[in-house]
Amino acid sequence: MAIVEKSYFLHERDEKGELKEIVIEIEPGKEAKVIPIPEGEISQLSDPEKGYDILSRHIVEPKLSADEIKKFGKTKAIANLVQKLLDISDIKESFRSEPGSKGKAA
Repeated sequence: MAIVEKSYFLHERDEKGELKEIVIEIEPGKEAKVIPIPEGEISQLSDPEKGYDILSRHIVEPKLSADEIKKFGKTKAIANLVQKLLDISDIKESFRSEPGSKGKAA
């Protein structure tokens, strides 16, 4: 067993204060690079005009457009990616019940 890194608990920021990209595991052997959604943007996800754009901006690799997320977002793969992004973005939650729901700094 390994000691977790600080990034497990806190989202890391770069020298400009921007959130750093992290690598998350979507399913065993499948990873993606995302930037956690800051608390100020989380509330905007319910707005259909802004929500897909916000998701698209925070999914770094593979790059998905807002239109692709909107059109194919119900497929299992994209739905899993979006759910993981939302999971790691919830900075109010202190403890994670799912192992592996946090990513590692890229």
